[in-house]
Amino acid sequence: MSKRDESGDKNGEQPLEEEAKGTNEEDIDNADEEPLEEVVPEGEEPLELVEVVPTEEQPEPAEDVPETSREELVGEEVPEEEIPLESTEEDPTGEKISQGNEIAEQATNEINPEVPVTQAPDGGTQPVIVEGSQEPMIIVIGLSKAGSLTVPKDVRDALKLDPGKKFKFTWDRANKLLFEIVPDNEIIEIEQRIEAEKEKKTKKTEAKKPKKGKVAGPEFEFGKYLGYEFDGSAKLQPILEKSFDQFRLEPPNIEEGLKYVKFAIISLTGENNIVNSKLRFTLVNFLCDVVEKFNQPFLLDYTTQNILKDIKSKFLFEQSLVQIAVTSFRKRPEKVPPLVQMILKNIDDYPAIEIYNVINSFELLSKRMSEAKFAPEITKTLRDKIMEKIPLMADRDYKMQAIRQLSRLRYFEDAIKICKEILAAFTENESGISEVQDLLKEVEEAARPEERKWKSEEEMDVLDVSKLSKTGKKEDKGEEE
Repeated sequence: MSKRDESGDKNGEQPLEEEAKGTNEEDIDNADEEPLEEVVPEGEEPLELVEVVPTEEQPEPAEDVPETSREELVGEEVPEEEIPLESTEEDPTGEKISQGNEIAEQATNEINPEVPVTQAPDGGTQPVIVEGSQEPMIIVIGLSKAGSLTVPKDVRDALKLDPGKKFKFTWDRANKLLFEIVPDNEIIEIEQRIEAEKEKKTKKTEAKKPKKGKVAGPEFEFGKYLGYEFDGSAKLQPILEKSFDQFRLEPPNIEEGLKYVKFAIISLTGENNIVNSKLRFTLVNFLCDVVEKFNQPFLLDYTTQNILKDIKSKFLFEQSLVQIAVTSFRKRPEKVPPLVQMILKNIDDYPAIEIYNVINSFELLSKRMSEAKFAPEITKTLRDKIMEKIPLMADRDYKMQAIRQLSRLRYFEDAIKICKEILAAFTENESGISEVQDLLKEVEEAARPEERKWKSEEEMDVLDVSKLSKTGKKEDKGEEE
């Protein structure tokens, strides 16, 4: 009951029926014409009249906003279908919300909050999520019969999600399911951990079964592939072993085998170029072994184009080239000459002050060529490069190493010639002459194999003259005895 009604009761007057029903539009329109007199009891101050806004200044209320107070809005139950999910879809500019606020303020003389509210299921209020706010978007999605969930198209477009995108899915075994977008590297690590757990369970199951005989065939030799230890080499072994098993199948699953190689590159490549080079050098050795054991020569092109090109270490790049050249000589000999030329060019790129690197490269290449029994037309290219670099070797020890390399390649005449040139350059009382004399004697003996009792011609082909020492001669005498 209004204060006006209270004053009427005190004077014994009956309240007006229209006023009991609340203020309507006709009362507002006639307010200026017939103001009601208020009877104020003695001892009480008259109430202040509230200024009524003229009709022409009041904005016309929107059709779908009822003329009720804010308290009535909050108290009423809003039908479920009328709860707005996204206010921005109906009126992006927010004009309708603004008009509703003004009308509510005029009806109640109270300041209406800017954020509209809706009735929550538990009776409380919750803010409507509008575009641009910091509140998360809430969407209801359903589970299909197959157990899948469909991400709404608006979300897919906003996050630029491609088909096949994988998410990190966390389940706390209570009532929370959490999907997260994480980098591909983290997805790979998660899948690897899951796979490792499955393998543990599989091994436990297999351990209970009776063991069968070992399957005959090529073996996985990780120690042969790993030229140099590096961070992550322990993780690389099981990956390459799975790849090897794919090539072992009949017929081999080449696509799946290479998938594991790519996985190793993605998961183990980091910011350290030396570590990355060691990783790729190991992969080169592995793929070359696969080429030889499973007769897959086309993998040599894959190795050169996808693995070799990203090795940043000059030394490991050269070693990888040598391995590819040796494997090519056995499976695709037509590829060998250009590969050897690439190796020699890499050697030429060393500065003059790094002659020790040149010697090391000659040592590796001459040894591998000798073991693989390269044809003379190929070994001659290395012989020519050694002869070209010898005059640049100021250190006598480097020249003596070059002599051994020429002898290993069976260019004995060149080796003997260089030995004699070094001896001719000695001055009186200069030390070290005896070492060169011993080397000359060893090379001359190696050049006359018929004077030595070689067990086979093959043993001569892999001769390493660095082993021809006084100790070796004593062993030969022991054999004769």
